[in-house]
Amino acid sequence: MIVERRSGLSHAQFVREYVLPRKPVIITDALDDCPARRKWTPDYFLERFGERRLRAESGEMSMREIIDGVLHPSGERTPFLRESPISWWLPEAMADLAPFPAYVTPNWLSYPFARWPDFRHSGHASRLARTAQTEINLTGANMRFGALHLDLFWTHAMVMQWYGAKKFFIFPLSDTKHLYRKPDIWISQITDVEHPDFAKFPDFANAHMIEFTLQPGEAYFNPTGWWHTTRTLDVSIATVVSFANASNWKEVTEHLLMPNAPLKSRLAAVPYQAYLRALGWWTLPHYPFPEATDPAWCSDSLKHYQRTSGRWAGAALGGVPEGAMASRY
Repeated sequence: MIVERRSGLSHAQFVREYVLPRKPVIITDALDDCPARRKWTPDYFLERFGERRLRAESGEMSMREIIDGVLHPSGERTPFLRESPISWWLPEAMADLAPFPAYVTPNWLSYPFARWPDFRHSGHASRLARTAQTEINLTGANMRFGALHLDLFWTHAMVMQWYGAKKFFIFPLSDTKHLYRKPDIWISQITDVEHPDFAKFPDFANAHMIEFTLQPGEAYFNPTGWWHTTRTLDVSIATVVSFANASNWKEVTEHLLMPNAPLKSRLAAVPYQAYLRALGWWTLPHYPFPEATDPAWCSDSLKHYQRTSGRWAGAALGGVPEGAMASRY
């Protein structure tokens, strides 16, 4: 299989030809109208957010330190600003993403799940609020992004490549039996799909790996149920948004919680799953969802995350400077 590259794709065509059959696709012109397509470079983030403190993969760093480490790598590990919600950490940059690509709409994850009382801070509502955010990934060349995996909650994902190129390695769900999944979690034991240890993972030879390179200005749709991992080829700036709607709500609600979660958390998930399924049947198909770049929604989602995450919210947002969210745009 070759992942198609398409342009001029209407939303109806996208849904009919790719979302419903769960077929990956690269959209070559999805980002053309976004200011980020012209503005987002390492120098831009350095000039605009140089002193902003952020939580990178290796700990809290300033944007200046991250960019310097990315552009001038030393013997130490290259910094990786990974899966950081832009609207929470760099709220001023959200304006660069408008108009947001319509292909990720409607996104049922942007529903105000705060209406659900998150009993005993079980974390279900806060995780959905977190998953709905557009995340930024910024790092240097030849960096592997995570293990081979299926996305949390089995959401769809749209990866938008703004700067640099990235190599993708994807596998259909039918290959799961060849991918040495870890117990009770949708992550493979294979850490390097380009140089696998066939002595340890012999059945991986029967997997159907698909490779492609995502170029600057392109967006890749990874449907529910597709295994994937990546490696950057250059200094890379990309965003990813997870989304769900009627096309994959059944899987999202089924995978709300991993089997190895604590019993209390699993019990709390039962009524929450019923609540989400009822929403999918009655409310969500008719709800007027906000724009992903809408400042009011971004701010509300952060407040909801802080409230429903309880004591974990402060640690999760420790790198956000005081007052950064208030400035918004």
